[in-house]
Amino acid sequence: DSVSDCESCSYPFVASIARTSCKRCVAGEEPDEASGKCRSCAPGRFSGPKDVFCKPCVVGEYAAASNSTECTSCSKEATERTRSTQGEGAVACDACVASYYLTSSLEGRGRRGTW
Repeated sequence: DSVSDCESCSYPFVASIARTSCKRCVAGEEPDEASGKCRSCAPGRFSGPKDVFCKPCVVGEYAAASNSTECTSCSKEATERTRSTQGEGAVACDACVASYYLTSSLEGRGRRGTW
């Protein structure tokens, strides 16, 4: 086989491992146009089985690890006193204990106050 016998995969498809066909990336991955391979979704991002590209987790959810297929919701109790550390695309949730509220800093420390 020579290179002239090969056909390129149309983006966003990538070549299969055996390079015998084109395929979509699996959940938790997205195509990398530069390399023509799949890459893992970064922490704070996810892709489901029907998604082509990774998307950021919404506010109130997070994805701590790379290669995530879904985001995890901040707990119900924490959601009342929580914000995601980075807003959209968060890798964790910050929560304050009773009588504290979350400041605008990302240090994860709350200030005493009434809740």
